[in-house]
Amino acid sequence: AAEGKTLLFSRLPLTPLEKQAVELDADCGAIEWTLEYTELIRGWREKLNVESDDSLGTSWRAFYEDPLQTIRFTFFASYLTLRVISGNIWHPELQISIGQPLPPFRMGLLMKLYAEALATHFGASESDARNFVYSWCLEAEKAYADLQEKSGEGQVELKGIDDFFVNVGNYANLVIEVLEKLEDEFRVFALQEKVTLSPSKLRS
Repeated sequence: AAEGKTLLFSRLPLTPLEKQAVELDADCGAIEWTLEYTELIRGWREKLNVESDDSLGTSWRAFYEDPLQTIRFTFFASYLTLRVISGNIWHPELQISIGQPLPPFRMGLLMKLYAEALATHFGASESDARNFVYSWCLEAEKAYADLQEKSGEGQVELKGIDDFFVNVGNYANLVIEVLEKLEDEFRVFALQEKVTLSPSKLRS
């Protein structure tokens, strides 16, 4: 707002779809920041003792040495967290009445966003990107099934998962359309990011 003026803004309360669009925007931002952070850490290789065989070196090489492995691990962590609190059935009719995206919806979008990241930042073709992400999805589903069994060898059941992944695609288009309509409001009221030096950096 201009100096001496107050910016007034009023609108009707957010609809469930608009609330889901806001959450979608936050999810996209979180994924972007996560991948940017991993690239930052990858650039620290010369500053860290990652060639050693201690725990730091072993962990760094397993997670950061191969960029594709890095994105696989970050996908796995996000997907499995959602899977633990997700049911096997997802109904668009239920989701459309709730402002908070249900876990299956977030999982479907997670697959879509990571496939787009692979295509955009790693040069993968659209089909290869989808195949990578689906293989990671199967890997996470196997880990989830194993967690549910005392033996640690669970049976993967994909019928319900496949069902809502198919349905999420069309429903997501509705939310994305709403998000695009909200973009102008986001630009006006979004908090500006600001990077500052730490006190130790300022003193040096």
